[in-house]
Amino acid sequence: MKTIFRTMTLAAAVALAAGCGNSNSKTAEQTVAVENMTPTVAVTQVSVREVPQEETYTSTIQAYVKNNIAPQTAGRISRILVDIGDFVKKGQVVAEMDQTQLAQVELQLKNNETELNRLRGLYEVGGLSKSDLDAIELQYNVTKTQVENLLENTVLRSPINGVVTARNYDNGDLYSGAAILTVEQIKPVKLLVNVSENYYSKVKKGDKAIITLDA
Repeated sequence: MKTIFRTMTLAAAVALAAGCGNSNSKTAEQTVAVENMTPTVAVTQVSVREVPQEETYTSTIQAYVKNNIAPQTAGRISRILVDIGDFVKKGQVVAEMDQTQLAQVELQLKNNETELNRLRGLYEVGGLSKSDLDAIELQYNVTKTQVENLLENTVLRSPINGVVTARNYDNGDLYSGAAILTVEQIKPVKLLVNVSENYYSKVKKGDKAIITLDA
């Protein structure tokens, strides 16, 4: 019984010694492997710089200014002096309406002016009260304003330098609502860009943009 116990104890000791030897060997190998895997790190100085943020959007080219030319009230068109594609200058007459009403009010203005001058003479010699003179002056000024308004809406002028892009009537037609002519200023032009609402607060005057046209 004692012999067998000693033999078994000796065998266990040998096995334990062998196990410890294998563990130490693996630990040494792992240590060497870790030392060989040491990374190379690049070092640079920290600095502050702007990072560009670029976005691409589709846009629509529009005239810089667009004017629809039409009289204030309905009336007969006497003649249209320009056509689609014509270049016009600011103040140029582009169309004329029937001038019957204008002629009537101009005649009334002339009569009021004559009467005003006559009554001023009476007032200076004491033959007319100040209130009567003020009344005829008021009437004269009202008629004068009517003439100016009718003249503006009878002889139609272009308010800008541009090109005629639409003509909706011919000579002799009755103007009934739609613009007689459309004049657009195409130099320069403007672009309508639908910017995402996420960038509303970041878009500001002076931002640069690169424009690419399909044509």
